[in-house]
Amino acid sequence: MDTIKFQELLRKTGSYETVPEEARTICDRMFGWLDVWYYLKLFRIVYLGHRYSLQGKFDRKGWSELSHGVMKAVEGCGGIVKVSGAEHLRELHGPAVYVSNHMSMIETLLIPCLVLTFNNYLSTIIKQSLMKYPFFKTVLKQFDAITVTRENPRKDLKTVLTKGEEILKRGWAVSVFPQSTRSTSIDPEDFNTLGIKLAKKADVPIVPLALKTDFLKPGKMFRDFGHLDRSKKIYFKFGEPCRVEGNGREAHESIVDFITDTLKQWE
Repeated sequence: MDTIKFQELLRKTGSYETVPEEARTICDRMFGWLDVWYYLKLFRIVYLGHRYSLQGKFDRKGWSELSHGVMKAVEGCGGIVKVSGAEHLRELHGPAVYVSNHMSMIETLLIPCLVLTFNNYLSTIIKQSLMKYPFFKTVLKQFDAITVTRENPRKDLKTVLTKGEEILKRGWAVSVFPQSTRSTSIDPEDFNTLGIKLAKKADVPIVPLALKTDFLKPGKMFRDFGHLDRSKKIYFKFGEPCRVEGNGREAHESIVDFITDTLKQWE
């Protein structure tokens, strides 16, 4: 399934699920214990994005295709991707803040092809260290990724609110991972209100997104590049968009409850 058909299906049905017999590659069927097929495809996709960026050919369509290319690489290595709740995004008619839990690098790479089905462009709040990887930096700069150090919370908050509001006023969407570190569970005490503050300041809807991406394990040398656990399915579930009222406590608790309850359903 190409990117256009994938996004048409998502718009029409609000959901998607991998068909394993159609997606898995011959190489992975023969040598399924190797992760090399995934990383070869991943680095090729990132390099293409780097080239397109330098040539000024990178746009919403290109960003969607590269992100969907990563999804196909995941599926080609036995990954089963399940998306639900996307019908809620039809209600959006402009920018929004997407708030989700954080498990691995996979969601950073796959969320764009989902969100760009309904939004014009997407910026993501990421840790600054990702900008050190070859070719990643060029691609992330192309779509105004908002970088935070996680060393100075006050400075990070100012950066996100200032640049995030500017990006949202352009009509873009912004993706936020409020957890301070990646985890297979969610601790309400560790789930900050950064997305709530940004949505309120820019006066845009906020969309909860629960995900489960422990298909990719943390790496020993490089945390972002680990072993693929083919026994794990990959889930994305969108909740209903809402507006932040008052101090935002109600919206924050609603998002945390949605993600917590959804993760329990996937256990």
